[in-house]
Amino acid sequence: MLANPAARTSILLVFLLISSLASGMFSNLTELQDENTQEEVTGRSLNQLGWEWAVKDQNAGQTISKALHVDSSDGDIFVAGVFSGGTIVLGSDVLLNRGGFDIFLGKLDYQGNWIWGTSIGGPGDDQIQDMIVDSNEVITLVGAFNSSVFTAGNHSVNNGGGYDGFIVNHLNSSGGWMNLDSITGSGNENITGVDVNSSGGLIVSGWFDGPSAQLAQVNLTSNGGADMFFATVSNTGNWGWVRQYGSTGDEKANDIVWSPSNKFVAVGEFNSSSLQFDSSTVTHGGGQGLDSFVIRSNMNAVEWVRKPIYIQGDRATHVTIDGIGNTFVGGQYEIGNTMTWGAVQASCYNGMKGFYVTKISSAGSVGWAQNYCSRYSSNYYQSSLTSLNSTGSVLIVGSETNANIISEGSTSWSNCGDHNYRNTALFKLVASSGQVDTCTSIMDTTVGGAVWQSAPINKMILAMERHGDYDNTNGIQADIDTDTSAVLISNMSDNGNSLQWQKSVGATDHDSIFAIDYSNSSGIITVAGIMQSNSLRLGSHVLSMGDNPKGEGAAFFIAQIDSNGNWIGGEVAPFDMNGLSDNYPKWYLGGDMAVAANGTVYLLGLYDQSIYFDGSNYSLNEYYTNQYFLASWNATNGWLHAENLPLNDNEEAKIALDGNGTLYLVGKCQYNTYMNLQSYSSGGCIAKRSVGWDWIHHGGGSCEIDAVAANTNGAYFSGKFGCSFTGTSSSSASFNYGGLIHVNTAGKYQADWGIQSTTSDRFNPKAISLDSNNDVYIGGHFRDSVNFDSNTGIQSGGQEDGFLVKAASNGSWSWAISLGGTGYDGVLDIDTLENDTIGVVGMKTGTISVGLNTLASNGRAFVAVANSQGGWIWASQMNNVGQSPEHSYARAITSSSNNTLSVAGEIIESTTVGLTTINTPGSVDIFVAKMSADSDGDQITDNLDNCPSIFNNAQSDLDSDTQGDLCDSDDDGDGIPDTSDSCYQGEVGWLSNNTTDHDSDGCRDAMEDLDDDNDGIEDSLDSCSIGLTGWLSDSINDHDSDGCQDSAEDSDDDSDTVLDIVDSCPTGELDWISSSDTDIDSDGCRDATEDLDDDDDGVLDLDDVCSHGALGWNSNSSTDNDGDGCRDIDEDSNDDDDDFTDQDDYCPDGVVRWSSGVITDYDGDGCRDIDEDLDDDGDGVPDVDDQCPRSPLGWRTNPSVDFDADGCHDFNEDWDDDGDGISDLIDLCQITSSGQTVDASGCAENDIRTVGSVGQTGNETTIVNENHYHNNTTWVNNTFVNNTDEYYNQSYTNNSYTNETWENQTFIDNEYQNNSAVYNQNYTNNTLSDLDEEDSEPIQDETKGFVKQEWMIAGFVILSLISILIFIMYRKVKDTDWNDDQSEDDLFEISDDISVDESVVEEDTVLNDEEPIATEEVEENQVVEEQIEGPPIDAEGTKDESGYEWLEWPEESGSNYYRTGQEEWKLWTE
Repeated sequence: MLANPAARTSILLVFLLISSLASGMFSNLTELQDENTQEEVTGRSLNQLGWEWAVKDQNAGQTISKALHVDSSDGDIFVAGVFSGGTIVLGSDVLLNRGGFDIFLGKLDYQGNWIWGTSIGGPGDDQIQDMIVDSNEVITLVGAFNSSVFTAGNHSVNNGGGYDGFIVNHLNSSGGWMNLDSITGSGNENITGVDVNSSGGLIVSGWFDGPSAQLAQVNLTSNGGADMFFATVSNTGNWGWVRQYGSTGDEKANDIVWSPSNKFVAVGEFNSSSLQFDSSTVTHGGGQGLDSFVIRSNMNAVEWVRKPIYIQGDRATHVTIDGIGNTFVGGQYEIGNTMTWGAVQASCYNGMKGFYVTKISSAGSVGWAQNYCSRYSSNYYQSSLTSLNSTGSVLIVGSETNANIISEGSTSWSNCGDHNYRNTALFKLVASSGQVDTCTSIMDTTVGGAVWQSAPINKMILAMERHGDYDNTNGIQADIDTDTSAVLISNMSDNGNSLQWQKSVGATDHDSIFAIDYSNSSGIITVAGIMQSNSLRLGSHVLSMGDNPKGEGAAFFIAQIDSNGNWIGGEVAPFDMNGLSDNYPKWYLGGDMAVAANGTVYLLGLYDQSIYFDGSNYSLNEYYTNQYFLASWNATNGWLHAENLPLNDNEEAKIALDGNGTLYLVGKCQYNTYMNLQSYSSGGCIAKRSVGWDWIHHGGGSCEIDAVAANTNGAYFSGKFGCSFTGTSSSSASFNYGGLIHVNTAGKYQADWGIQSTTSDRFNPKAISLDSNNDVYIGGHFRDSVNFDSNTGIQSGGQEDGFLVKAASNGSWSWAISLGGTGYDGVLDIDTLENDTIGVVGMKTGTISVGLNTLASNGRAFVAVANSQGGWIWASQMNNVGQSPEHSYARAITSSSNNTLSVAGEIIESTTVGLTTINTPGSVDIFVAKMSADSDGDQITDNLDNCPSIFNNAQSDLDSDTQGDLCDSDDDGDGIPDTSDSCYQGEVGWLSNNTTDHDSDGCRDAMEDLDDDNDGIEDSLDSCSIGLTGWLSDSINDHDSDGCQDSAEDSDDDSDTVLDIVDSCPTGELDWISSSDTDIDSDGCRDATEDLDDDDDGVLDLDDVCSHGALGWNSNSSTDNDGDGCRDIDEDSNDDDDDFTDQDDYCPDGVVRWSSGVITDYDGDGCRDIDEDLDDDGDGVPDVDDQCPRSPLGWRTNPSVDFDADGCHDFNEDWDDDGDGISDLIDLCQITSSGQTVDASGCAENDIRTVGSVGQTGNETTIVNENHYHNNTTWVNNTFVNNTDEYYNQSYTNNSYTNETWENQTFIDNEYQNNSAVYNQNYTNNTLSDLDEEDSEPIQDETKGFVKQEWMIAGFVILSLISILIFIMYRKVKDTDWNDDQSEDDLFEISDDISVDESVVEEDTVLNDEEPIATEEVEENQVVEEQIEGPPIDAEGTKDESGYEWLEWPEESGSNYYRTGQEEWKLWTE
């Protein structure tokens, strides 16, 4: 622990700094990885080279035989099939593949010599189904193709969709392809079988699965699913008749043959419940899958139909016929129960699938039936029929199986075939009985055609597919090594045990390049290697090893490439390799090449038996088993020279050329030499050759020399174990554990560099290179450790590592470095580059370290470069995923001009090399690649790198402008710099402008910009999607978030459909639309929540009785007298809101908002007495003249009832009818005219007496007591004191309001004075009405939000109570007598002196909710209102136009009741 605080602080600061830097590094690394998925190369260095190009051979892929025909007259053989990949060679004819599977056709003579070969096809997959040859050797092929254009010679047809069927004719070699036609449609069409009769007429079978198909001029329409067809056609391409059969399911014809008498037999399959063949009907046998059928037909109709009885799936696939019309039918079946043909049963139950063969006579009777299946019961085993051919009395049955086959039925057979891999089981049957004569098994093959011949000798011709899954066939003596499907054409004895000859087509196997050279003068790259494939396609050039009669051939080849990677030619030297195989790898490691300045190529190699140069014109034969040879070649003259070398085939040999063209050879000599030199014993050796062999030196029996290089100073060679050489001038050189030796051109040894110590066989040099200073570099692989001297050594980190060591020209070791991992890694070749750096190539396993560079495990072949001071500069690899180190090598390297290099080798899997991906068909293929300057170390060369100064091995270039995205300021090429482009990795092929990119954000409006004007509102929600730019939508500038800027482009800011210019709430509520339901006045303010005046009449809805009333007017005194918001002219039935509708109101436009009653409107005419009614009691006498302004109602003044017109009704209220000042009680002349002077009896002069007798003559006028109190209507105790309208102690008790809001609300001692003051207002027993919801919560006093509303309600209640109070007071007061001098101000004043008639106080009056109060306890000034009940149910009122019946009860009380029918009356409360 540090005791020094300063030290601790420093350490902490350093730690924080490192952490910060590391964090930044990791952050940058993450960003880089996010930008591009880069190759896993953890170390890089400056001046690295990258992969510029890579090429490989386009060797053949699969080759499969499909059809075989043997001419019975001359034995000529016709074979047809398909091939994929680059090319196949049939004799001298080279067939180039057009793409996918092409169809090949070839002819051989009876001895197996190719006569000609040809191919047809297109860029897609093309398949052959059948082939027939007529007597004139017109060959007809049928099948199907899915190439867009299918070509045969000068003829071509276009594809109509899916697969189209084709028929094509070829006339031997001279006529070529003659006719081509097709059946086409939108689905799949297939011509499956063809046969020819003696006159050359053709008949075909086939099917189509689309809704229709066109065959020549005939349109075929499907009956459902696939339908079959048959047709005739001449060999010149003219169609005859066409016949179609089908039902609702799938019906397919699979093969067809002519039968005698111009009839035909066809076979196929169907799955419909029944199928009609003209007059014959065949029924599905039930059970699973397909059913087989066989038909015989003439040109007019089907004669008979046959099918097996079988409950599992079965299908007829092959048919052949003998000379007398017996038909042999073959097909497939799924293992189930017994199969029955007519009366013949066949059962074979083992395995999963089997095949059958059945004989049917021309009459349709079944002769015999055989089923073939596995010998074993496992469902893994299955067998299928691949060929069926009849020749005389022999029937040849070919099959593919993965099991031993048995046969059951009319006869039985116990065992044929092999249960390893896919193999051929070939049966030779006696046609008459079905008995097996012989059975031949050929492993790893599938027979595509088999023909038996009896003349001139019994033999069998086979065309087989060699799968390449197994080392050999175990069935024929000759064979081929192949990694993919190839064709074997074999001429065998009839029992298959003797092979007469064999031809192979399209075999692919191990191909390798072992040397490379670059010419600075011509720029040509020359490579040398060995091929086992039948042919190599190098661009448009094909290298073929030719015929391979024994099936074990190979060839050395030389090929050349220009500086751009284009193949420009080559040559082969085929050889036999009986003693060499893949298990003995020295044969392809034992080759080398050197190229002289004049272009002459020297080739060193190892062969067995014979090697052929220039065809068969020049060849070498081995002296000893596995012979080395040396040959020379140039591009102009071909092979120049070849000779055998007496070298040991167990050790490698190498050659090198100096600047003068002198050749040096190293290896392990054995036997006596025959190079025109003296004999030496076996051992490591070096020899010099100029015009001939100049000298040869031996280094001893244990000496092994593995590498050599040369310049004008002589040769430098390296080896292992102990070597000691003696040269001219008594010179010598040696090493004990391996090392390096220099010998000059004269054979004098100049120096040696021995290894100080190592374990035996640990040091393995593979290549040497010299720099301009004559320093020597050796590369190879080693195990454990190697100490070159006391200062120079290397230590392996795995099984084997690669090494590079430098030997200085002064004879000392300069340095040694290694590369590797934990597996087997090694350097196979080296070369000095132009800047005296050293390039190495080799093979690795897993992840390796190359100095500071790390190569990941996803590659095998690698390249590395070191500097002359002994440091690795950079390393690169070829990336592959299969990781097959055994067959992925970079074997050779050469320095090229301009500091470039070229690499060659072989791969066995798809491999990525820079920008190039090279694929293989599964075989080992050759490659050549070039590397050039790569400034950014991303393994993409600068001349190809779209961003040469920035690491970007993904090479992303979105807009394909040759400028990589990482260094492209406009990745998508839309004219908007990436720094301003919101879609910088967006669509390409367009330019940003006002039309395509409204907001210039680099996102194409039509396809990728979701917000064209960049206002923050997606186009799908933006009403102005191409509106103003330069602003962002928010609640301030885009109130309704519709993407239209409120201030400039949005005419309706709140999207209520009311334009802002007429919208009273332009930024009002959202998410609603103005309509007659939501905005009655269309002012843009939502009625329910924001419009305080819904109908825009100037009256707030709170005060507006007609809040949704008439529109287009404003409330004022002229239009709305009472200001209630209802227009007087049409919608307000009570313009002054005074309890009287206008039709009953004599003052409809009078004072507003007052309550009519006996106090305020005595005569109920709608005119308020106090200020607008000039005749309060409506008696026709103006109040100013009316002595009884409130007299009883219902009369009008006239002399009969108001003689003195004083407004007092003479009958009941006027005590002085004639107004003469004499009371009617004593007035004898009660109708004295106005203005006369009366006496004390009320009579004027000449007046008429109205009371008592008038004169003695009997003329007497008697008016007897007009009875001012009619009908005993008596006004009792209506006392007015001091002529005031003052009332004291007006008490209301138990006035209940029901069915509205409040129930049983009692008001006690409510005193009102001066129309303003309210005293002693007590509220008790306030019970919520039953109309309130049960779960309503009581209103809390402290609820702030309801204070205003509660006071409004309280005010309304108080006003209502005052009105009711006035009415009740009036009803309680008797003997009303109004003083004329009463003023308006005194109307509602409360008097202090009101006498109370105690009799009006009822006994049961209750003053509060607590206890009843006895009558005698009522205080002096307290008046108790008697309980008023509603009108009886049988009372009648007046109905209005809405059907409501109204009744004021009690009369003149001001209390109104209503109902709609005969129910009880309900109190109306406003």
